[in-house]
Amino acid sequence: MNKPKLQLALDDRSLDEALYTMRNGLIDHIDILEVGTWLILSEGIKAISKFRELYPDKEMVADGNCTDANFLTYIMKEGADLNTAIGVMSDELMKEAIETAAEMDNKMQIALYGDLWTLEDCAKFRKMGAEYIVVTNYHDEWTETDIENVKKISDMGYKVSVADGITYETLDMFKDIPLYAIVMGGAIRKAADPVAAADRIQDKLREIWR
Repeated sequence: MNKPKLQLALDDRSLDEALYTMRNGLIDHIDILEVGTWLILSEGIKAISKFRELYPDKEMVADGNCTDANFLTYIMKEGADLNTAIGVMSDELMKEAIETAAEMDNKMQIALYGDLWTLEDCAKFRKMGAEYIVVTNYHDEWTETDIENVKKISDMGYKVSVADGITYETLDMFKDIPLYAIVMGGAIRKAADPVAAADRIQDKLREIWR
């Protein structure tokens, strides 16, 4: 089973803060750079193009959390490899967003939040052509039911990422799932040494998914 990619959620509130986070070559110690929702809200979609310019070869996610295919179109033009739309959109808008991504030769990721989705929704999105899902957890901790649902979504053929509430100590909860990425933010960004924190997590991922 392949090691999940380590995705850094760059949820700083300004470009200056985000650029400071990426000091000391942090980009070389993560697998995916996510231009986070907070950063996009604070600085606009120019934040996406700024980091694409800085790191042209790094896999990048734009976590714009779009609810409309028209907005998604503008975000996709900024150069990220994967662009996030919220899973609570109507079927019509979701289908349009998936088709828009395909027409632009781009990739879209559906974000599942809290309890605002069902496994039936995931199966429906898959039939529409969706390939990527990120399961975002707003509980205090991941439960056995949460983990089981992630497994079921993975079994549908999705490339699944997991985000929020994940710590170094709880990574092994996901050990039996072929995840696409594990998203971590503050555990790396707020560490005294972000590079050392990222390396420690990468070592743990290699140990669990070896």
